[in-house]
Parts: sequence; structure tokens; C-alpha cells
Amino acid sequence: MNCVLRTALQEAEGLKQKYEQLSSVDELTGLNNRRYFFDEAEALVSRAVRYELPCSLMLMDVDFFKRVNDNWGHAIGDRVLCMIADVLKDEIRSGDVVARLGGEEFVILLPNTGEEGTELIAQRIQERLVRIELKDEAAANLEITACIGITRLRLEGQEGRSESELVDQLYTETDRAMYQCKREGRNRRKVFDGSENG
Repeated sequence: MNCVLRTALQEAEGLKQKYEQLSSVDELTGLNNRRYFFDEAEALVSRAVRYELPCSLMLMDVDFFKRVNDNWGHAIGDRVLCMIADVLKDEIRSGDVVARLGGEEFVILLPNTGEEGTELIAQRIQERLVRIELKDEAAANLEITACIGITRLRLEGQEGRSESELVDQLYTETDRAMYQCKREGRNRRKVFDGSENG
């Protein structure tokens, strides 16, 4: 009976760990998911505010991704998303947080990083994305590009705002900058400057 009980407890613990991982990890790409990102972002923004450290956010949307699925099928689309995730994993540093928000949208929070450093990382990511090659004749001409919106945490005038409100503001700003990129073309990046019309 003791052995059976021990085995059951081990199985239960294994299932618990698997559930916890699934609740924070995107199953397809292995990146963090939206839920994990927003929880972690609040903690990192809180630290940036407390110690007056720079902190930047980058929101990336793959250009014309619907065409990938429409022209080459969802299996190729899934492979492309996984390859993009690998690029992001390679380019981030220890302490950065990258997540797949859903579909073809990805977010990266960069603590201890200002706009200039964030732009350099965004540029490297874009350069690597266009070099993605699928070893598949059907999708040989596939070129991956993305639009990236960038913003930084501004501490002036933010007194009394919660970490959640600050994260929401950062997300809204990057979203506006990213959609400005989309309106201007593709394979672009833009730093939020307050002039973007939502």
C-alpha cells in the first residue's frame, strides 16, 4: 500500500508541475505565454520604478502572416512561428522576458535597457528574421518580416500609478507604435513618441 501511495503522489506531483508549466508556456513555441508575461512584467516594472532603472518594451507582429497559412498551410505557419521563437530566444539576454501573446504577436520586456539598446535588439531580430530559411521547396520563397513597436518606461508624472497601470501603458504605447509601422509599410520599427493615433 505504501508503494502504491508513493507512486500516486509522484504522479500527482508530475501532473501538477505539467499543469503549472502549461499555464505559463505557449505550447507551440515553448515561449512564455500572455498570462506569464503580464505577471512577470508587473514585477520587473515595480523594480524599475523602485530603483529608477531604465526599462523598455518591444511588441512585434509578423507581417502578412495570414498569407503564410493561406499559401503554404498551417503546418508551415507553425514551423515559421517556432523558428521566430528560436530567433527571439537567441537574441534576448538573461533577465529579459519574451512571450508569444497569441497568433503572430510577440512581446519582449527589457529591464535595464533604454530605447537605443532596445532599437539595436529590434534591428538584430529583424535582420535575423529575413534570413529564416525553410528547408521546404514549396515555401522556398517565403520571406519573414515584422513590424516592431518600442517604448520605454517614463517615471516622470507617473506617481501613484500601480504597476499594472504602468504595464498597460507600456503595452498600449508599443501597440500604437507597431500599428503606425503597419500603416507605413512592413519590416519597420518605431519608437513611441506620443504622436501615433490609436
